Amino acid sequence: MFSSSFLQRRRRVFLTVSANTNNYDVKSAAGSPADAVEVVVNVNSGVTIGDAPGTGYGLRTGSSWNGSSRVWLFNKGTIQGKAGANGAGGAGGRGGNDSDFGFTPGAAAGGAGTPGTAGTPAMLVNVDTAIDNGPGTISGGAGGLGGGGGGSGGPGRG
Repeated sequence: MFSSSFLQRRRRVFLTVSANTNNYDVKSAAGSPADAVEVVVNVNSGVTIGDAPGTGYGLRTGSSWNGSSRVWLFNKGTIQGKAGANGAGGAGGRGGNDSDFGFTPGAAAGGAGTPGTAGTPAMLVNVDTAIDNGPGTISGGAGGLGGGGGGSGGPGRG
C-alpha cells in the first residue's frame, strides 16, 4: 500500500471530514503549516465534499507547501466537482404573413441553442499525495447539456 518512509521524520496532522462540505482546502484545515508535515485526511463514509459555484474544485491540497510535505487521503465518502450549466434553448422561428394572394411560407427558422458549460474537477493536488479511495468515489462534474434549437415558423394563411 504505502511505504513506511512516507511517514518518517515529519510532524503529523490528522484531519477528519465528518460532515458534508464544499471546497475543502487541506492546507488551510491543517493550519497552513510552514514546516514539513505529513497530513492524514480521513473522509468519512456518507460524507460529500463538493464544489460550490465559482471555485473550481471539491477538494484541493493547497499550494506553497514546504517541499518535503506530504498528504495521505483516505476517502470513504464522495469527492466531486460541480456539474456545468445547461445551455439556453434557441429562439422560435417566425411564422409566415397573411396575404390576399395565398399563403406565404414561414419567414424565419428557429435559432440554435447555446452550448452547456464545462463541469469542474473533483480535486486539485499541488503536493506529494497518496490516495486510498477504498469504498469512496472521486468524480469530476459532468458538462452541461446544450440547449435545443428553436422550432421553425409555420406557414401564413391567405
